[in-house]
Amino acid sequence: MNGRRALAWLAGGAVVAIVWLAWPFATGLLLGALMGFTCQPLYLRLAAWSGRPFLASVTVVLIAGLAILGSLAGFASLFIDQASALAAAIREELKPGGMLTGWLKTVTGWLDRVGLSTEALTERLRAGAGEIASGSASVA
Repeated sequence: MNGRRALAWLAGGAVVAIVWLAWPFATGLLLGALMGFTCQPLYLRLAAWSGRPFLASVTVVLIAGLAILGSLAGFASLFIDQASALAAAIREELKPGGMLTGWLKTVTGWLDRVGLSTEALTERLRAGAGEIASGSASVA
């Protein structure tokens, strides 16, 4: 084995080690790189316009941070609204005569053999859905 081949194997091992160490952070690294390349033209224009590259970089970072926080807030709001609507729909369907009550009786018929009643299970599910709905509504 000559020196070039040994160096190639060591370089390959170093790349594998770097990938292994960075794997838990891969999503953040890729999104950060994407954000950097996306915001670079804005930074260059702001730096050329203002003549102050530090102020331009701080401005771009603040704009990007606000965009990320706004997106997260919108997602959280949408998620909470949908979870609250789902919990309310489940609660309605678990009332006597609802579609889930019939399905629950069909599916849980075997539980009667071990001493669990469908009515008790339905009531517990209804109470749980009510707690989820009230908790989601209080967060919203």
